[in-house]
Amino acid sequence: MTGLKPGTYTLKAKHADFAPFFAKDIDVASAQATPYRITLGKGGAARGQFLVDGKPKGNVTVQFMGPGGMQMATTDSEGRFEVKGMATGTYMVMPMDFSGMSEGNVEEKPDFNFKSVTITEGGDAVVHFGGGVALTGSVPAEHLGKMTMLYLVRKGAPDMPTAFEGMDPMSMMDTGMQMMQYMAGMAEVKDDGSFNLTGVDPGEYEVRVYASDFDISEIESVDFLNMPIEEMQERSRQFAPKEVLRQPITVGDSPMTVEFPAPKAEAGP
Repeated sequence: MTGLKPGTYTLKAKHADFAPFFAKDIDVASAQATPYRITLGKGGAARGQFLVDGKPKGNVTVQFMGPGGMQMATTDSEGRFEVKGMATGTYMVMPMDFSGMSEGNVEEKPDFNFKSVTITEGGDAVVHFGGGVALTGSVPAEHLGKMTMLYLVRKGAPDMPTAFEGMDPMSMMDTGMQMMQYMAGMAEVKDDGSFNLTGVDPGEYEVRVYASDFDISEIESVDFLNMPIEEMQERSRQFAPKEVLRQPITVGDSPMTVEFPAPKAEAGP
């Protein structure tokens, strides 16, 4: 590659017979050639099955997000899926079942249940969906926004990036990918504060609730497309989701109701 300006670059390589290659923070100096060797591996594979109430379900999209970017598979009539030629590393696995929406039920939202899987060179990882328990609960009214989301993350997860201005896009993407690898589930909190998560495996987690006063329905699509970049940045700052609750929980083998601590009473005069 010639004509590159000095700086730091990200490099990707693909070949049909090998796993994708990805490297970041490659320094290109001025007035000299920068040598770099790409080594392609066969990678590993991931397979599994998607079940609902113990029964296999087909036509469910399964996304893998990790070092090799995004790779997808669709479950067959037995609910089985497989992805080959994956770069080694840890991936977030997210199934998306849009069947309810495709059948005309616009109120039905897809179930977002996340798992994490590690791919090794020549390995064959197995990940299954359909077990676990349900988590329910209610977010106190004082913490609700026009849009409120609840995230279930594994212990050790980094803080979710919410500020956009002055942040390097690649750094923000890296933080986001790290966060996704810890994600175990997400749910939209309803107007009455209630939420429901299904298929959660036993383990130690944190429940994090983010609220925003942004309602996209209040902005006409034409106005949004014609909005100056400065105004978009200002709205991003104004309506960026803010963490309003964080609660550690231990999930066992039985359905669980998440209880948030009552707000502290204000001290008297």
